[in-house]
Amino acid sequence: SALLLICLTLLSKVRLMLGTSCDAGSSCGICLVLVSSSECPSNTNIADCNGVSIGDLCEGDGECGTSQSENNCGSHEIYRRVGTASCGLGSGTVSDTECETCPQGKYSDID
Repeated sequence: SALLLICLTLLSKVRLMLGTSCDAGSSCGICLVLVSSSECPSNTNIADCNGVSIGDLCEGDGECGTSQSENNCGSHEIYRRVGTASCGLGSGTVSDTECETCPQGKYSDID
């Protein structure tokens, strides 16, 4: 739902401000974070991590640098895709947003 998406977006921004690093995904240009056991889905038959949207859970099977041995959700490796940000001048498009972690006058392209 829309409220869940807003919450997940805010969580992604908080992780960025706190400097949370990605556990995997850099080889695919995305940020994937292993979920805690309390976030594990009851059904682990979910999409692999290549091509999921921000906020979505996925199962890592080696794609995008995901582990095949973390077993954070039973015998599965479950990740959440989070937003990543980089500071720059921005392109002046709607996708550019001011970023609290960027220097004044810089913008963040959040993907």
